[in-house]
Amino acid sequence: MSCTFNLPINGTPEAFEEKVKTAVEKAGGQLSQDNGRAVFTISTPVGRVVGNYAIEGTDAKVDVTDKPFFLSCDKIKEFLENYLK
Repeated sequence: MSCTFNLPINGTPEAFEEKVKTAVEKAGGQLSQDNGRAVFTISTPVGRVVGNYAIEGTDAKVDVTDKPFFLSCDKIKEFLENYLK
């Protein structure tokens, strides 16, 4: 099951991308960034989360393409919002 949501960018797009990079690396994940777009894979205790984002204006459009069944889209969004504040 996939899900799509927007995350507000607080600050510059560059600062947002640096926060994402730090978060993914800290979680032991993989990230490939290129000019406001990225593909990521993060392992969690219940399975891996795979997705991508694209910066569009003052938001990042996040598309989670693969996730564990027991991990809701709302929980993923909530975690990212809190971590990237």
